[in-house]
Amino acid sequence: MNTPARGAAAAGAARRVGLLLSAVGALCAAYAVWVAARDVSFRSSAVAGQGKVWDEFGYKNLDGSGMGHNFLYTIRFQDKAGGKFEFMEEVIGRQLPEGKPVNILYSPGNPQNARLADRDGMKMARLVGTPALAFLAIGALLARRRARTAAPTDPPAPVVS
Repeated sequence: MNTPARGAAAAGAARRVGLLLSAVGALCAAYAVWVAARDVSFRSSAVAGQGKVWDEFGYKNLDGSGMGHNFLYTIRFQDKAGGKFEFMEEVIGRQLPEGKPVNILYSPGNPQNARLADRDGMKMARLVGTPALAFLAIGALLARRRARTAAPTDPPAPVVS
């Protein structure tokens, strides 16, 4: 039987779960914003350049995602000041032959901070941000849940003796 006390307890539990989901969603959303801001900051100050694929290590992706192979590349490049640098980049499902010229972006103040120019820096922000919004929405709905009162019942029938 649904009693007002039971309804209030269920609503209180739902509110606590909602607040917990909202907190997790807020943390994930903050992380997604931080990742996106870092990518925007890097891209706004990065210098475009050319590098060459120097070395490649490939392995089959066995996580069941159907993504094929992962490749880890060592890419060498020369910055505008003539310094020689290299960095490693992992690419999923796309093999680049050794010696192939590639477009890169690097930080002029720290050329070791480089990446392939076509890398999607917002991918992690989307991967984390999308569920974060779902957690926030579900958490907000649960946190606003109110206790349902029990349906009125008929008064007991009089006892005839």
